Amino acid sequence: MTKKRGDLQSISVPKALADLVHGHESDRVVVIVGAAFLDAILERLIASFLIEGKESKEMFEYPNVFGAFGARIKVAYVLGLLTREEYHDLKIIKDVRNDFAHSMQGGSFSEQSVADQCSRLKYSKRSFESWRQEGVPDTPRYRFLHTLNGLCALLFLRSGRARKERRRVPEDTAFLFPVEEDKAEMEEYLKNY
Repeated sequence: MTKKRGDLQSISVPKALADLVHGHESDRVVVIVGAAFLDAILERLIASFLIEGKESKEMFEYPNVFGAFGARIKVAYVLGLLTREEYHDLKIIKDVRNDFAHSMQGGSFSEQSVADQCSRLKYSKRSFESWRQEGVPDTPRYRFLHTLNGLCALLFLRSGRARKERRRVPEDTAFLFPVEEDKAEMEEYLKNY
């Protein structure tokens, strides 16, 4: 049985994120819903880069290859769609999300393990000086929300660039008649044949 995820087309991501960031939601809601936004945006980013068609769409259905948040993070990174810092922070967000999702007590940013994970978020560390000037408190919740908001914006925008570099299915004749840039590799292959 396949599990369908949220559809970014049906919501205004900036408004929904603003509601999450500036609302009074519990820590658990912030983490789980925020990670769900990132999960959906990662799907959009990867899908923008892959060939178009049902085969690509099927890859995102759970339990297929790209069906889980952690798998999407790794795939986006190995496809060159994420920086090292973004990859680092996404893995931390995934771990925090998993901690909250599997906690019987609900999870809290005041827990030491969660605070420690949030202190390692690189996106929020880079902009800490500007926060302090604005009087924003340096709390684990704010670090998480700031990183979440920044990554959502960056990755949403990057999906447009990924679409311009979308993979295409090679023409069937490419196998029989290599294009100019493939000739050196073909000669190397034939040399060892």
